[in-house]
Amino acid sequence: MQGENRNGKRRTFALVILLFASFMDILDTMIINIAIPSIQSGLQAGSSAVEWTANAYILGMALIIITGGRLGDILGRKKMFMIGMAGFTIASAFSGLAATINVLIFSRAIQGIMAGIMIPQVLSYIQVLFAPKERAGALGAYSGISGFATVAGPILGAFLIKINLLQLGWRTLFLINVPIGVFIFIAAAIVLTESKSTNPLRVDILGTLMAMASLILLLYPLIQGNSLGWPVWTYISMAAALIVGILFIVYEKRRTKLNKSPLIALNLFQFKSFIGGVSVFTLFMIAMSGYFLVFTFYLQMGLQFTPLHAALTALPFSLMVPVMAGFSVMKLAPKFGRKVVVSGLILCAIGLAGVEWVMHGAGPSLSSWQLLPVLLIGGAGMGMVVASLTDFSLSQVPQQDAGSASGILNMMQQVGSSIGIAILGTIFFNFIGSLFEISGFAMGVRYAIWSAVGILILTIPFVFLLPKKIHQHTDSL
Repeated sequence: MQGENRNGKRRTFALVILLFASFMDILDTMIINIAIPSIQSGLQAGSSAVEWTANAYILGMALIIITGGRLGDILGRKKMFMIGMAGFTIASAFSGLAATINVLIFSRAIQGIMAGIMIPQVLSYIQVLFAPKERAGALGAYSGISGFATVAGPILGAFLIKINLLQLGWRTLFLINVPIGVFIFIAAAIVLTESKSTNPLRVDILGTLMAMASLILLLYPLIQGNSLGWPVWTYISMAAALIVGILFIVYEKRRTKLNKSPLIALNLFQFKSFIGGVSVFTLFMIAMSGYFLVFTFYLQMGLQFTPLHAALTALPFSLMVPVMAGFSVMKLAPKFGRKVVVSGLILCAIGLAGVEWVMHGAGPSLSSWQLLPVLLIGGAGMGMVVASLTDFSLSQVPQQDAGSASGILNMMQQVGSSIGIAILGTIFFNFIGSLFEISGFAMGVRYAIWSAVGILILTIPFVFLLPKKIHQHTDSL
C-alpha cells in the first residue's frame, strides 16, 4: 500500500480519527430509535414514515458500502474517506433542518450513502496501518467503539432531547454532527496519508447496479410490507431479489475469470473464517438491532418512560459493552479464541431472555433497577461478540482485498440491521395494533424479544466456521 507509515504518533492519531468516524456512523444508526416518538409528534408523521427515518439511513448505506470499499481501493482511501465525511456532515445539517418527514427521510438516505463511502475506508486503513501481530488491538478498539456507540446512541439522543438546546429538540441529534464532522474532515486532511491497492483495478458499474437492485428488491418490501398489509408484490419483489442476487454472483464469477476487477472479490469466500464472520455479523445484527428498537419503543410508548429515563435504563448494558470488549481482546480472545464469541452469544441470549422475563413479571410497574442484572449480562455478551469478531473475520483476507472485505462485512451488518428492524418491528407493531394498549405492548415486546433470542441461538453454529485462534494473513506491503 502506498504511503503508509506503520510507526509513530501519526499512526495513532490516524486511528483515533478513524474511530471517531466509525463512532459517528454507528451513533447515527442507533440514536434515531430514542427520537422516533419526538420526530413523530414534531413532524406529525405516521408510524410507517418515522420507521423510514431509521431504515433510510441503513438502506442508503447498504446500497453503496461495497462499492465504497472498492472505490477506496481504486481511487484512494483518504480521498473517499474525506468525500464521505464531507457529504455525511452536509446531509446531517439538512436532516437537522428538515421541515417535513419526507425531507428528513431523503436526508437520512443521503447520510447513509455517504457513510457507505466513508466507513469501508476505516477497516481498510486499519488493515494497512497495522502489522498482523498489532492488528488485534486496533480491531478490538474499532469493535469496542462500534459496540459502545450502538448502545450509547439512545443515551446521547435522550440527553440532547432533554436539554432541548436552543429549543431545537430532536434536531440537535443531527446538527451536532456538523461541528464534529468539520473537525474530523480537517484532522483527516492533515493526518491521513493516501493509500490505494497495488493491483490495477476498475469500477464494476454493472456489478454495482446489480448489487443495488438486489438489495432494494429485498429490503424495500421488508421495510414497507407491514404498513401495506403484505400485498402480493412484496413477495414477488423478495423472490426477484434472490434471482438478481444469483445473477450477480454468476456475473462476478465471470469477471473474476476474465480478471476484470469484480466488485466483490469472490476468492474471499474460499476462507471459512470470512464466511463465518459474515454469517455471524448478519444474524447478530438482525437480533440486536431489532431488540434495541422494540425495547426502546416499549419503555417509551408502552410504559411512558421519558426518553432520558429509557436511555438511562439501558445504561448498564451500554457500559458493559466496551468493558468486556477490551477485556476480551486483551485477555480472553488470545487464550480462548472463538469460544469467546460463542460465550458472548450465549450471554446475550440469556440477557435478552432475562429482560423479557423481568418485564413480563413486573408489568406496568417495571422499574429500571429490576432490569440491572440482566442488562449487565446482555451487555457483557455483546462486548465479547463484537470485540474480536472483526479480527476473526479478516484474519485470512489478503491485504489487496481489504476494501472489498470490509465493504462486505459492513454491508451485511447494515442489511442485518434493516432486516432485524423490519421483522422484529413487524412482530412488535402487529400486537400493538391501533389501540396502543399496555397489553398489546407487553405481548409485542415479548414475542419480539424471544424471536431475537432464537436468532442468537441459531447464530452459534456459524461461529465454528471461524478459526479456533486468530492467525493473521501476512501480506507484504
